[in-house]
Amino acid sequence: MRKILTGAKIINCVNPQPLEGHDIVIEGDHIQSIQKKPDQNLGNSEIMNLSGKTILPGLINMHVHLIADDKKKLMSDVISKSDEQLLLQAVKNSFLSLKSGVTTLRDCGSRNNLVNWLRDAIYQGTLAGPRIVSSGMLMTITGGHGYYIGLEADGVDGVIKAVRSLIKNGSDFIKIMVTGGGNTPTTDKRIPSYTDSELYAAVEEAHRFGKKVAVHAHGTMGIKQSLEAGVDTIEHCSFIADDGSRKADWDILKEIKKKNISIVPTVSSGIRLAFQGPFTVESFDKSVKENLDYFHKRWDLFKDQYQSGVIVLAGNDAGTMGTPHDDFMVHLEMMAALGMENREVIDSATCKAAKALGLESEIGTIEEGKKADLLVVEGNPLQDIHSLRNPYLVMVGGKKVMSSDENAIN
Repeated sequence: MRKILTGAKIINCVNPQPLEGHDIVIEGDHIQSIQKKPDQNLGNSEIMNLSGKTILPGLINMHVHLIADDKKKLMSDVISKSDEQLLLQAVKNSFLSLKSGVTTLRDCGSRNNLVNWLRDAIYQGTLAGPRIVSSGMLMTITGGHGYYIGLEADGVDGVIKAVRSLIKNGSDFIKIMVTGGGNTPTTDKRIPSYTDSELYAAVEEAHRFGKKVAVHAHGTMGIKQSLEAGVDTIEHCSFIADDGSRKADWDILKEIKKKNISIVPTVSSGIRLAFQGPFTVESFDKSVKENLDYFHKRWDLFKDQYQSGVIVLAGNDAGTMGTPHDDFMVHLEMMAALGMENREVIDSATCKAAKALGLESEIGTIEEGKKADLLVVEGNPLQDIHSLRNPYLVMVGGKKVMSSDENAIN
């Protein structure tokens, strides 16, 4: 049955201003038309009156770990659970993301490629869920960051074999741990994990097979190495120097922009360990008395990254401790509070993210022929970013997966 969405403003992420007085006609899983006066010969159609609301493309979270429980430390939680338990956890978390308005997510590492199985089950219609772009296992050095959810690989021949193995097992993209990280205590965020020749070989092999490469990089040396290797996205991009300080390297940012590499600064990760509720800097500072300096240094770095003109994408590292899967909105609120215009925030989580995924012909904007992945909210998020916090309706491929009227999958 066709669906007609009428009466709402439409932020299509194409036009600079919302469309008003237009109806969206959905046929099957795609948008058939967007017009002021729909064809009157539409036959038996479901008409949804959304007056006073705003329709925008479904949101895209560019960095999540679906197998992870945000209330527990990642390493100890994963090691203590079986694959079956982690897969069930991933199913639950994918639905939490979906109900919050995230219709596509990029999973950046799961043990034994578990999220690949979930992705396929959703695609086949066995389960309801968001579109998943999955790395499967991440790639790391022996004993490197995330080894407990990764494929350990060393040496040029080893990393080439690892890339081929990940592709064989269904990875949509290749995730490489270029530096250490906080969830693996024996590693160092400041130091590159791979040699130049190892990283270059891995990136070249992935690109040879048409796969994009995302790298986890905290240290400035690792970020520079990733830039020179020609990766597609840099996750975290923390610019941690040898002395542990965080300070933007403007020369590196200039080259990142020149090479059109996107960054995913997971600026809100861990925020719920310190603060609850909708985010503004003022409300945070009033309620949090400890670690203020730590958070503000992260935020100052984000401001520099944004002001440099590099492509900044929205991804919150959901699943890591203090970063719930149904709390993507606080990340978008934070981006706005730190200086991004509301329209830029929305674009970073829709059209720009879709392009970075190579899915811009299918999702990320509201246009004829695109997949009907839609989010409907009360109010206008261009005027108030907090209006994204309470979705009224979420659709994936033309199917209602959450409606506040029904509060259930249809």
